[in-house]
Amino acid sequence: MIITPVNNMAEKVSNEQGPAAIKTILIAIDKSGYKEKIISYAVTLAKSLGAQIIAIHVIDKSSLGAAGDLLGYYRGGNIEEYEKEMKKKGEILLAEVEATVRKNGNINVTGAVLVDSSVANAIINYAENKRVDLILVGARGMAGIEKFILGGVATKIISHAQCPVLAIR
Repeated sequence: MIITPVNNMAEKVSNEQGPAAIKTILIAIDKSGYKEKIISYAVTLAKSLGAQIIAIHVIDKSSLGAAGDLLGYYRGGNIEEYEKEMKKKGEILLAEVEATVRKNGNINVTGAVLVDSSVANAIINYAENKRVDLILVGARGMAGIEKFILGGVATKIISHAQCPVLAIR
């Protein structure tokens, strides 16, 4: 489902599941233009529902090799250094997200950087392990039949997650 800003957004969500149903909101964060929108929706919902927010950033392990090679990390044969650098950048990104959330309200927020060969599977599995009640993801810029109906990561999460998913664009 793709949602656009509406009044009483949290009320619409809680009416479907009951207000006590959503206590943990997972937001999947990357460096796309959706970061601010995702945070805004999460903060609005968390405030209205008394929910906590978990922010995660997933590093696509399958892309580490190609990117590391392009940046010269393989010349020294050290993909581990490149992975550490990417994790550090992810931690900085999440620290910014956590600061923004806290600035906007008294909301419990935590974060985690994950490394996985499938971004979608990492988000789905993390959500299941943490018993998340709602996932917010960005639906990329799209094009051509809405990038074949939403795009790979968002579509897979919507199709396989055990909880509701809001795709933000």
